Amino acid sequence: MKCMKYTDLPLAILVNVNTASAAEIMTACLQDHKRAVVIGERTFGKGVVQTLIPFGGKEALRVTTSKYYTPARRVIHGKGIDPDIPVPLSAARRAAVSVLMNTHPGATADPVPGGVRDIQLERALEVLKAVQMFRSTHMGR
Repeated sequence: MKCMKYTDLPLAILVNVNTASAAEIMTACLQDHKRAVVIGERTFGKGVVQTLIPFGGKEALRVTTSKYYTPARRVIHGKGIDPDIPVPLSAARRAAVSVLMNTHPGATADPVPGGVRDIQLERALEVLKAVQMFRSTHMGR
């Protein structure tokens, strides 16, 4: 049996409207380099660095000092990153999943009988299983 490297493992990234800034940049890099499949909703779209210049007292000037682009030169700011596999959530489901994640972090099965299902996580697990199945069938891994 061939030893698998971490770089050979399939990778899925879950994103939503609250994914912003550094998380968007990392997601975009992995997506552009075809290293990960992005699942969920379009991200927030924060792709700039802003510097605060204080003027003493309570006044300050906020200046955009740089912008981030993806390796493929896509603009992040104001646009966000589109997922490879869209899995939209209603506002109510997003809130319920947020509560679930905060009360049962890392749970992949329904920790509360009759509770909310994390359909984005379920989809990611399906995709990762499919990739592993494809690789083992067609690439001898």
